[in-house]
Amino acid sequence: MLKPAKTRTLSSYPLPSGLFLLQNYKNVTNFSL
Repeated sequence: MLKPAKTRTLSSYPLPSGLFLLQNYKNVTNFSL
């Protein structure tokens, strides 16, 4: 049960990372504005 959870977190990492990057970009554009 611990192993599958770890792999699942690793597989789910790229998605949240991209979302965070997009939000960060939005924040930067908002700050620049």
